[in-house]
Parts: sequence; C-alpha cells; structure tokens
Amino acid sequence: MKFECIQTALKMAVLIASHICMIISAVFIADIGGFVADSQTHTTGCRDNWVAYDGSCYLFVHHNYSFTEAAHFCQIHESHLVHVDSALENAFIKDRVRYIIGPLERWWIGLTDEIVEGDWRWLDTDIKPAYTDWNPGEPNNSGGENCGVLQVTAWNDVPCSQSYRPICEKRGENVENEILG
Repeated sequence: MKFECIQTALKMAVLIASHICMIISAVFIADIGGFVADSQTHTTGCRDNWVAYDGSCYLFVHHNYSFTEAAHFCQIHESHLVHVDSALENAFIKDRVRYIIGPLERWWIGLTDEIVEGDWRWLDTDIKPAYTDWNPGEPNNSGGENCGVLQVTAWNDVPCSQSYRPICEKRGENVENEILG
C-alpha cells in the first residue's frame, strides 16, 4: 500500500513537471521567435513583448519578411507597419533598434510609393508623411525602390521584395512610456 502511494505520487510529480517544462518551452520559443502569442493586456494597453511610447504600442519583430509579408504580419497582430509622425517618435524607434539587433540593420516602416512613383504615403492611412528622415539623396528609386526602411542613421528606399524586420505599431489605451515583456 505504501509503495503504491509513493508510485502514484511520483507519477503525479512527473506529470506536473512535464507540464511546467512545456509551458516554459512555449514561453521561451515565443520570446526568441519574435512572435506574439495571445497574451494578456497590461494596464498600459500593450501586450507582452510590445513597447509602449506616446499612445502607441510597438513590436520590434525578430524575423525578416518582404514588405508585403511584413505588412501582413502586423495586420495579423492587429497593427500596421510603423507610421512615424515626429522627430521624437523617430528618435525613440532608432534608440530601440540600435540595441535590439545592431546599428547596421534595416527595419520596415509603413512608407511606400508603389502606387505613384515619388508620391510617398503611409500604408495605414494613405497620407503623405508630415515628417521624414531620409538619408541625403534619398529616396532615389535606384532599381525599383518603392518601400521605406529605417536605419539608425536615417531612412532609405529599397526594393519591396527584400527581407527586413518589421516594426509594428498600434494605438493602445492608457499607454505610458514603459517597456514590457
């Protein structure tokens, strides 16, 4: 009787331990994969792995996609490719990307002139940008460059078929300047 009790207790301990390992593995994979699972919203209005700043939530994705795929990725996560409205927002984003992957990386922003060459518009609103941070001589459409990327130095136009990491943005409720995740 005593042996059966110990054996049952051991089976339960193994079962509990395996469930804990599965949960830890899922969290670890989601964290390193750059994908956002359906997680709870915090008081800032941003989900886990999103960064709050000035009324918006930002997701700095760790996988490369074409411009179209990046826009779709953001839509799946109820957001859009980042729409940079000001020098302050641009500086905030540049500071984040400088330390996430490295200063030489390029990140998709939601700016394109695919419809009319030279007529740059935000993908989410179809409005011309009030603020820009183009590198000197850019945008230059050298070789069919119709999509915008952000680098630590400034923005550049590149072919939309190239693969870069997207920055997704969505408006949050009660968002404060706080980093979560």
